[in-house]
Amino acid sequence: MSSKNIYLFLIFLFVGCGKEGKNQNISLFDKQWHLKNTGQKLFINEVGKPGVDINLTYPSQYTGKGVNVLVTDSGVDFFHPDLEKNMKPNSFIDITNSSAPRVLNKYKLEFGESHHGTSVAGIIGSSINPNNQFRGIAPDVKIASANYMSTFRLNYISSLMNAQMFIYVYAANNDIKVINESYGAPAFSSTSFSLGTLKPLNDIIKDNIKKAGAGFIIVRAAGNDACSQAYAEKILKAKGLSYRRVYETLESLTPNSFSSLDSDMIEILKAIRPTLSQMDSDNTNPYRIAVAALSANGNIANYSSIGANIWVTGLSGSESSVRANDGIFHSPIFKKDYPEILTTRIAGMPSKGDYSLFDLGFLSENKKLNYTANFNGTSAAAPTVSGVIALLLEANPNLSFRDVKHILAKTSNKDKLTADPKPYCIKILEKIGNYNANFSQLWNIGWVQNKAGNTFHNFYGFGLIDADRAIEMAKNFHSPFGSGNQVEVIDIKPENIDVGAGMSASSSLNMNRNLSIEAVQVTPFIEADWPDGLGIVLESPSGTKSTLLYPGNSLIALENDSKIKNLSYPIKNYSKVNSTTGGVYLSNAFYEESSNGDWKLTLLNSSHSPAKLTGWRIKILGH
Repeated sequence: MSSKNIYLFLIFLFVGCGKEGKNQNISLFDKQWHLKNTGQKLFINEVGKPGVDINLTYPSQYTGKGVNVLVTDSGVDFFHPDLEKNMKPNSFIDITNSSAPRVLNKYKLEFGESHHGTSVAGIIGSSINPNNQFRGIAPDVKIASANYMSTFRLNYISSLMNAQMFIYVYAANNDIKVINESYGAPAFSSTSFSLGTLKPLNDIIKDNIKKAGAGFIIVRAAGNDACSQAYAEKILKAKGLSYRRVYETLESLTPNSFSSLDSDMIEILKAIRPTLSQMDSDNTNPYRIAVAALSANGNIANYSSIGANIWVTGLSGSESSVRANDGIFHSPIFKKDYPEILTTRIAGMPSKGDYSLFDLGFLSENKKLNYTANFNGTSAAAPTVSGVIALLLEANPNLSFRDVKHILAKTSNKDKLTADPKPYCIKILEKIGNYNANFSQLWNIGWVQNKAGNTFHNFYGFGLIDADRAIEMAKNFHSPFGSGNQVEVIDIKPENIDVGAGMSASSSLNMNRNLSIEAVQVTPFIEADWPDGLGIVLESPSGTKSTLLYPGNSLIALENDSKIKNLSYPIKNYSKVNSTTGGVYLSNAFYEESSNGDWKLTLLNSSHSPAKLTGWRIKILGH
């Protein structure tokens, strides 16, 4: 047993005779704060804020009956006692043990497989356990599985592309209504500037928006890199410094302590950057629902990636983001006692990541290791949304993908959410970053109400998922889209605008088409040697402004893993406007506004180097 586990065992000897240790019949439903948050005590010290949950009345009339959900993730444990009865027959897509994907009826997971997919499935659709009342949001759904993110998967790009194609074709042909994708690109990878979405995959997804009651709906995690330390960790290693040094520095930072930092620590702290959700090309696709993660007290989770592409917020837990004026400049050093999601794990399989008494099996409620109380990330938030969507589709099987997005936009709750979060790494860059005075301008914007009356936030999308309100709207839903297909209109504008250091400049184009907007995609072409100091803002004809890129972003690189170096903006040649697939930004902030009139793109330069806007392209989707 490791020293950490010995320590936890000794703690257990002292606390094991307490109230929670004795109670053999405790209801695990009462610990599932994302289902009903009463500010209850979990297996930890901290509690959440009452009412910060999915807002579903129990018992619910709707349980997801008749709805099929595909969890594309690591493999789902369909031998788990809470998941076995909800397995969709002949629906385990295996990608690990053959040269091509295959569909199996059931699959015994290999020892050492990640618990991740099983935890996701439990949030969405665990059946109700009669012994401890544990349940999923939609306990009567049928669950399919694709082990696309398996620990043992084949790591060839072509095979993974083929696997993804296989998954979507399977979903389209087998009555899959919801696909949950709790994964994404790693920090600093910026896939949105390279391949973009593979066209055949995109075509399959687009075809589904036309199929009311038949097409699938993709729900995707927004990302866990609101402040990624990946580069900082590489610099630490290159400089021969201890990880603990930066952790201790972060924990002890105050508004008055920055002047005492040495040059090594400044270099390390400057490398901690937000990787926007937009940097993952799949998250710039308007045919997916990108989900942010909320802590149990109503503030965005400190890891939840942000962006104008976010549609809605789900529940996940762990530590909250710092707020704009709270004087805090740190992230957690280790996992602390913040509520996280209680869900299923691969039955009976220990994990080297287990650390809590509950997850180690020391508490009577989890002696068989069927559950975890420490699942978090946007990986956990996405299935809270998928589960609610399953309830909507039972309440009204005729809903299309566009209908579901509309319902979520109209019913999500913003009143339970903290209005002024700010990533801790941005607060640090405000103190030590090499930027101009306009650096904070975009970071200080909160909720924005557009001219169609919809309120949007780059951290939360349209707000926190609200099951009861969404179900009520779904039951008697009258679609605003009618029987017409979604329309795409595109316009382009060449430019040659210099934007000096600390300055901003704008370009306008006229869209002579009156659509009710469903989504907007923009591709700017920019020459800049230090794009991490750039901000990009799009303004609609109605005057609504949407921040697409923030200064202090992750468009940086490392030199010999020891310091930050410049990284030119990747999409710069406007002459390739008709062939470029990368560099797309998605905004949902203009939902239901009119597309007709002058659109304005503004480039804000917070760096100390010049930049140039050479042109831009806009695509508007609407009806």
